[in-house]
Amino acid sequence: MAEPSESLWTKVDFDRSRADASPREPKAKDSPPARPSWRNARPALDVVSTLVWTYGLLKVFIIDVDREILGWIAEFRFFAFLALAAALVVVFRKPWRIVAAVAYIALFPLVVVCWKVPAALYRSKSWVATFAVLNVVSVVVADIRYTVLFITAAAFATLGVVAARADAIIASGAGVVALLLVLSVGRAVRKAVSPSQFLALHQRAIRRTVASPITRHMTSPDEDLRHTELEKFTPQQQNLFVQSLSQGVIVHRALYFWAHKLDQYRQSPASLFFSVLSVLWLLIQTAVAFTLINDALFKIDPESFSYVSPPSFAVLLRYSVSSMYAGEIDALKALSDLANVVAIAATVVGAVVVLSLFVSVILSFQQTRDDRTMRSIIEELKREGTQINKRLKADWEVSADEAIDRLNQLGAGLLGVITFLSSRIPPGFDDEDQRTSVAGRGEDA
Repeated sequence: MAEPSESLWTKVDFDRSRADASPREPKAKDSPPARPSWRNARPALDVVSTLVWTYGLLKVFIIDVDREILGWIAEFRFFAFLALAAALVVVFRKPWRIVAAVAYIALFPLVVVCWKVPAALYRSKSWVATFAVLNVVSVVVADIRYTVLFITAAAFATLGVVAARADAIIASGAGVVALLLVLSVGRAVRKAVSPSQFLALHQRAIRRTVASPITRHMTSPDEDLRHTELEKFTPQQQNLFVQSLSQGVIVHRALYFWAHKLDQYRQSPASLFFSVLSVLWLLIQTAVAFTLINDALFKIDPESFSYVSPPSFAVLLRYSVSSMYAGEIDALKALSDLANVVAIAATVVGAVVVLSLFVSVILSFQQTRDDRTMRSIIEELKREGTQINKRLKADWEVSADEAIDRLNQLGAGLLGVITFLSSRIPPGFDDEDQRTSVAGRGEDA
């Protein structure tokens, strides 16, 4: 087996790279293509898609919306869809554009999730907004099984309370609603004292990325480039050399870029916003749950309440919200022991919600915990960046900053990515020497 040479850089032909990177004559610019008509019609297509999907969801899952709004005219809904098809044909004309418009309408939810939301985040140029969206997505994905089962149970329980006539079914529905409310309050309390799922996802992603064999392979030079019989790299070998070194620097810069953007997110009010939002969502669930429970109790035993006229859903909702804060309303008052027990339970749960809001907002408990976790993640990212820099010095004989200078001389194709990442890292944020010395003093102490 051939012995490795002392230095890789003696084999690099900088003259060849400068010759390859010599300026080329600019190509004549073609006139910009005309914008297709369907792009100009996209705002109208968005409105149509929104109306079609709203109509479909309401009709399938909630109410026969066209009959409720249009009455007997709804019998002629076929002509409305026929007119829509004719409008698409007139506006888009060409067959492929008509097919594209129909597909756009049919796949509109995917268009919003996979195209419009990422495009909006890109235009905003805000990494805080991007991290906030990723936070929401991580919570939804992590809780998808629980969310589906919870919504299913809540929907059937609500149906039992609202539509059933048998007392046993109404009581069963109210019991399920009560159990779901207890479950929601328990999960809210547990999440208030548990690490954020979004931050836990960050920690797992960091460790898997850095420890990945792919990352190790991307940041290390190929063994074939070290053989002593090689005096100078061939063009193919030099391209491989430049590409591998560029990848190593990109990983180094990406870690600090990631740490800096997470630090910006840490300093934003996003954590406080999500804390308040979660408490408000729990408040809404509590109010709706006790409204359904009181509705079930009234249907089973109207004499449990004192009222002037049978209460509507709005009255029951106002009564339930008042009960959550130990209040009363004249339109409906509890008489029976069971009705009073429900009112007391509403007051207790309301107090728990208020306490959660106090702890989350006034004491900033969750924000402080998330801030501490994010600081730990940022430091972990910086430590991994330092390790990558040490690996570059050991394997490539240059630090990250020196590698960027040499890649610039070699005309590296990935230099634009490296420059972009480096320009987004503020001066001093990746001060590895200072951090290493501080860590060393800490160990000595």
